[in-house]
Amino acid sequence: MELLTGCVGQEWPVVITGPSQAGKTAIVHLLAQLLGVKVETLSLNTSTDTMELLGGFEQADMDRSVGDLWGKVVVWVSGVTEELLGADRVEEGLLFMQRFLQLEQQFKERSLKRRRKDQVKIISEVVLSVRATNIRVMECEQLLMEVGRLEDSKQGTFEWVDSVLVGAMT
Repeated sequence: MELLTGCVGQEWPVVITGPSQAGKTAIVHLLAQLLGVKVETLSLNTSTDTMELLGGFEQADMDRSVGDLWGKVVVWVSGVTEELLGADRVEEGLLFMQRFLQLEQQFKERSLKRRRKDQVKIISEVVLSVRATNIRVMECEQLLMEVGRLEDSKQGTFEWVDSVLVGAMT
């Protein structure tokens, strides 16, 4: 039990074996909830195929791609904000936070209306706002390339989607 608690606390993958309905999943979810960490489970059985383990090609889903990139940018912006505020650039950090909160509200409004192209523009504006602060410039360029790929993506194409297991390992 201690080892399981340690693994969940470190957000490490955990493999538990045992008979069906023994409470394996329930104990992992309980520990994760107590520790306040995110947990995803992958049940393995005789019908599990390689796509469930590794991932596979799926038809490109613009909604998923935009949502994934937005989630990545939100986490990144948190680090950028901390960096600005910690570098005695408090006024600039506060102005950046204010601008980000405005853009975040616009993003949410566009999400409700399913206006993906507008959402991609907002993501681009967030990244450009960070680039204007002259920090994390290389990361800005990488994110702008991802934004460009989203803008260029076409309907009917396929993309690789990692499984839950691969996502937990990266």
